[in-house]
Amino acid sequence: MNFGYIVRSIQQSPQFIEAVKELEGGSRRVNMSGLSGSRSAFWAAALAGKGFPVVMVCNSGARAREVLEDLRSIAGRVYYYPPLQPILYNDMVHSMEAEWERISTLDALASGGADMMVAPAEALFFPVMPSDRYKKTTLIIRTGEEPGMDRVLERLVTAGYERGYMTEGPGQFSVRGGILDIFPVGSPSPCRIEFFGDMVDSIRILDADSQRSVDKIDGIRVPPCRELLTEPEERERILRNMDVDLSKTVERLNAFGLGDRAEELKEDTAAVKAAIATESGTRLLGNYWMYGCETVSLFDYLDKNCLVVLDNPVRIKEEAERFHGDFIDHYNDRREKGKVLLRQQHRILAPVQVEIMLDKIRVVGITDILKGQGITFGFSTRGMESFHGKLPLAVKEIARLRKDGYLVGVLVGSDSRLGTLREELVKNDIHPALAEGSTDREFPAGTVVLGRGTVKEGFLFPGAKLAVFSDGDIFGTAKKRFRAVPKAKKQGIEVFTELSPGDYVVHENQGIGIYKGIQELKVENIKRDYLKIEYRNGDMLYLPTYQSHLIQKYVGAEGKKVRVSKMGGREWAKTKASVKRAIEGMARELLQLYAAREAAAGHAFGGDTVWQKQFDDLFPFEETPDQIRCIEETKRDMERRRPMDRLLCGDVGYGKTEVAMRAAFKAVMDGKQVAMLVPTTILAQQHYNTFRQRMEQFPINIEMMSRFRTAGQQQEILRLLKEGNIDILIGTHRLLQQDVVFKDLGLLVVDEEQRFGVRHKEAIKRLKENIDVLTLTATPIPRTLHMSMAGIRDMSVILDPPRDRFPVETFIVEQSDRLIRDAIQRELGRNGQVYFVHNRVHSIEKMARELHALVPGATIGIAHGQMDERALERVMLDFLERRYDILLCTTIIENGLDMPNVNTIIVTDSDRLGLSQMYQLKGRVGRSNRIAYAYFTYRKDKVLTEAAEKRLKAIKEFTEFGSGFRIALRDLEIRGAGNILGPEQHGHMMAVGYDLYCKLLDQTVKELKGLPVEQRVEPQLDLEVDAYISDSYIPDEKQKVEIYRRIASIDTFDDYLDVYEELCDRFGEPAGPVTNLLLLSHIKSMCQRLGIQAVSQRDNAIKFEFTQKAPVEPRALVAFLNEYAGRVKFKASGRPSFTFRVETGDPYKLLLSIKGIIEKIICFNNG
Repeated sequence: MNFGYIVRSIQQSPQFIEAVKELEGGSRRVNMSGLSGSRSAFWAAALAGKGFPVVMVCNSGARAREVLEDLRSIAGRVYYYPPLQPILYNDMVHSMEAEWERISTLDALASGGADMMVAPAEALFFPVMPSDRYKKTTLIIRTGEEPGMDRVLERLVTAGYERGYMTEGPGQFSVRGGILDIFPVGSPSPCRIEFFGDMVDSIRILDADSQRSVDKIDGIRVPPCRELLTEPEERERILRNMDVDLSKTVERLNAFGLGDRAEELKEDTAAVKAAIATESGTRLLGNYWMYGCETVSLFDYLDKNCLVVLDNPVRIKEEAERFHGDFIDHYNDRREKGKVLLRQQHRILAPVQVEIMLDKIRVVGITDILKGQGITFGFSTRGMESFHGKLPLAVKEIARLRKDGYLVGVLVGSDSRLGTLREELVKNDIHPALAEGSTDREFPAGTVVLGRGTVKEGFLFPGAKLAVFSDGDIFGTAKKRFRAVPKAKKQGIEVFTELSPGDYVVHENQGIGIYKGIQELKVENIKRDYLKIEYRNGDMLYLPTYQSHLIQKYVGAEGKKVRVSKMGGREWAKTKASVKRAIEGMARELLQLYAAREAAAGHAFGGDTVWQKQFDDLFPFEETPDQIRCIEETKRDMERRRPMDRLLCGDVGYGKTEVAMRAAFKAVMDGKQVAMLVPTTILAQQHYNTFRQRMEQFPINIEMMSRFRTAGQQQEILRLLKEGNIDILIGTHRLLQQDVVFKDLGLLVVDEEQRFGVRHKEAIKRLKENIDVLTLTATPIPRTLHMSMAGIRDMSVILDPPRDRFPVETFIVEQSDRLIRDAIQRELGRNGQVYFVHNRVHSIEKMARELHALVPGATIGIAHGQMDERALERVMLDFLERRYDILLCTTIIENGLDMPNVNTIIVTDSDRLGLSQMYQLKGRVGRSNRIAYAYFTYRKDKVLTEAAEKRLKAIKEFTEFGSGFRIALRDLEIRGAGNILGPEQHGHMMAVGYDLYCKLLDQTVKELKGLPVEQRVEPQLDLEVDAYISDSYIPDEKQKVEIYRRIASIDTFDDYLDVYEELCDRFGEPAGPVTNLLLLSHIKSMCQRLGIQAVSQRDNAIKFEFTQKAPVEPRALVAFLNEYAGRVKFKASGRPSFTFRVETGDPYKLLLSIKGIIEKIICFNNG
């Protein structure tokens, strides 16, 4: 970043120069006092700028993240070293993000690429493998070298990587022939390596979503996937020592009369030993390294010139002792239950061991007040005062400091804020310099320097005549940066939801059946693959793979029994016709509304005012690209003469409310009133708080109407509203009553309209007439539905997640009182709140009593769907306002509520959950800039059904590697699509399945708009060619089905080339039967365009049959017959057809001849 001039000013101060001299002279302990907040980060950056690699240790994870953000603004690339969770559960599965981030940092240290690093004190307590082993295990793969595929695979397994059929997440690899895909830990994308014999022929960056190559690179670095890896002799030593300790532990348990627990411990330990014996980097090693695994601490990776900077050493020591004490309590609890071996108390290092290590390296203590061991250098600094958005006052202070000879640095978080502040400074005859370009640029004293950047707080340092203003100091809130998440390039054809045998599928013509897998059939020596689908009464349909586009996975209501169709029956045709009629009614109504609004005369709002610009600038976050687009679309709509009716979709916390507030502010600036209608009292309260806080600096009167207002208060609000003295009124359906009269309503914002009843919806419809309407929904919108509805509804979609969303650390673990207590206490210890999901109403009170016993000081609120509506609202509001520490509830946790203070969720009986439910629950936390935790627990001794076991396995895989994420998301989107369409249409969608519903909707809208709707035939291709994908080319059936569907979706020659390139990229050069299949699919699409319903072969005669309404001009057929006279026999009676004689022998040439014939007819038809 361009903060070099600030760092150099600090470096040039006399105290700093003296401190550096002391360090260079060999002092092992130096203190710098008078520093806190963002100053700690600036002084650490100043030390790093003097050639000292810096490791900054903070007392907590929250403080470490704060310092990290500041340092990343000041110094650019800074690494983070997070702590792990030392939980002694062998069967626990946890998400790997924290360990992978640690490995990325170790990798930078091991390769000499880390100048600055931040770690909370807890992170130092976990041992890691020695750096020489780390380097030995790291793979460097370059093009042109000859490492050999087998040797690379062996090393990947040794490094802890897991082999799968597809590479979706870090720590995975997959192999297909001579192609190896790897997702290196610490890398933003996977890589595809193509071998030619033992030589690396090419390395390409891979898009994890589309599985396509993106860019060529020369080489990759693949660090180990685990922090602890073992050599064979170490594994033997660990197993021997475990046996010794097991004997001692069993002896102790037997002495206490706990023989049954001793037997259980023997069984558990045997399973652990089996994993350690066979895997060099089993995840269990973290709990058993103390039995003989060679380890070191983080400090062994540090450069000899490195400084460890302790941010408040006293607090760090306190936190370290608390952390270790908590672990020992946890260990004692597990030991008393006979769940751990005795030596496992050494799972983490003791504080005294960390102190001994620190004594061997140079340490700088940064403190606010003067104290600590070693030499202390005092810096007389103070934090900058806050001006709460009052720019004239801030500019006055800047002018004063400039006049006193200070170098004044002003850091702002966005271009718009920078422009606003620059204008204000110039108005006051202060012409600021811009901190752009080189970081070496010098500025003389008395200069005001403006630059982009975000730090938590500014400061004054008289000793260096330096003043720094942060974004938050001037504008009242810091503008937080948006870090864009790279998006996959869309491939045009949507990723198909994976099909597994047993899944329900929908065939367009036959209805709902059960997919049974791929079956290879050989008919008259011709080998083909078919998708086998079972219908009612055991009837089987064998669907040619080139027609696999006719089926979609059926996604309906979760847990609802699906009725399988009768093959060839009339029932399915009736269902489809009924759904089509219902869609037509809905689409016609929407189109009429759309047309009526287009013709209506509403209020055209004016352009943005100066106040609007100031209001927009005060938004405390940098807008995401999607947010900017949605704001522009909404404002553009408001400035048009016709009334706006826009639907805004986006997940909770993605910034929909900000779009609504910008629209509301715009309306008020034009002298209009705004109504915001929300479904629940809690949401009304939340929006009311947000609007008031966001608009507090402007003369805008905001009020709320809900059950929480007394009758007297409501009457006063109604009077003020009618007189025009209330600008924005937020409320529940109370706003729809007859006595609510606006003086001049200009904008209606409706939040989650689908949650209102029929009567209220009718009232909303009346309120909507001739005013601008913005409807918000947190329901995710599938792309296909968005496209289908594009012509009948104005929609804006926010897909970009906000910045600062850290991954939710997820654990799948056996339920235990200690675990629950520790998780709750950890969250409450950082002033947070907890969701506790117990999905059984009949035992929820009992669960509350158990929680009270576990965490006696915590306050607990209970919420479930069978409660009285008002009581439920009261509990939810009290939880929102932090009157409860824990919300014990069923899965009804309200989707629309944004509760950034809730960052731990504990779910009981998670074996009952589906992936999409788990994904949804996990998304309820992690909405702030804190690490969030999700614990999905199950009862270990419970006998699980086969389905529950499968679900738990899927959840574990999902947790560890992120596999199945897209499926969970798509299931959720499809279920949520019903919310947008309403309950009646949702029922119709369930009847035919989501994909077919969207297809019918698309057709209907086109028909009603008078646009051409292509009625395509499904050609039967009966040709003597082998066309299939062999198991040796694509061994995994799920992938094979996906590729069959990609091939079946080929429509144009460009699609044909695209799929061919994808196959070459992902699986290598395809063999004859696969290229035949590609060509066959392309021929099928050409036949569809010409109305050819069948192509069949008898020896060397190829027969082409047309439909009666084939779109072929007679002149085109005549021209074709004339050109091939003697080789073609035409039959005009019945179904028109012709027979063409071709050379047979080579199947591919046969298909090329058929393609050439069809192309000739198309050419004549177009000419």
